[in-house]
Amino acid sequence: MSAAPPRPDFYRYRESDSLDNYVHEQITTRLTRRRTELLDERNMHTYIHGNRWTVEATDSPSEMHSMSAEATVHSMDIIDHNTGILETHISSMVEQLYAGLMKHLYETVGKAAEAVGNTVGRDDHHGDIPIGFLAMLEKIEFGVDRYGSANDRRST
Repeated sequence: MSAAPPRPDFYRYRESDSLDNYVHEQITTRLTRRRTELLDERNMHTYIHGNRWTVEATDSPSEMHSMSAEATVHSMDIIDHNTGILETHISSMVEQLYAGLMKHLYETVGKAAEAVGNTVGRDDHHGDIPIGFLAMLEKIEFGVDRYGSANDRRST
């Protein structure tokens, strides 16, 4: 039988920090952990100030999108000293923010694929999944330059 996971210890935050800061830190840490399970941190760009950025001088600026989540903490839970509501709140925030990230990620990839015509529809392969997967693989086009960098074969 596997050991039960350790219970969260909500009261081990530094005296100088508030409970609000601790909860925020927990949400940030858990969301980062979930995100890094899917996306390698070495392949991420961050921009702290403003709401637009470009990767190269020829790119048009792209817009940043915000994500939000909400939860309700009932007064009776606080009055009854129900500390389990903290874990519920943290988990709810992480799940909502992660779902928003995934939705935005798939929408962005879908728009980019459609913009260059790199899509495979269900009608293209009559719903046959193996044939559809093969059609997807056939649409992949890239080359490698003399420095070993992958690039779009159509631009070389």
